[in-house]
Amino acid sequence: MKESYQKIIAISVVALVVAAVVFGLLALERLERITQVAERTEAKLDRIIEVAAPVGQAAIQKGADALNEIDSEELAHSASEGLKEIGSAAKKSLIKHLEKHEAKKHNKAVDAASSSSSN
Repeated sequence: MKESYQKIIAISVVALVVAAVVFGLLALERLERITQVAERTEAKLDRIIEVAAPVGQAAIQKGADALNEIDSEELAHSASEGLKEIGSAAKKSLIKHLEKHEAKKHNKAVDAASSSSSN
């Protein structure tokens, strides 16, 4: 009886070892496929970066050149002139508004005076 248990245990251990080896081989195979996919993806990204890098460098250089071309004194002068024009236009608009307001007051006073003299 003891021998039959030992045989069952030995067969079970061998079966577990075989199952573990098969599982390990399957896992390694899947891991290899995952690694290949990752390597292909990395290679594609490297090619994309190689193609896009000159465009990015050119854009950066163009932006730097444009910034170097800006004359800060001319920019400050233009801004000052623009602000003066805005202030002048606002002043004219305010004067017009005040003149209209005064004219309305004057017309109301004239109307009130003519109404009271006709009564």
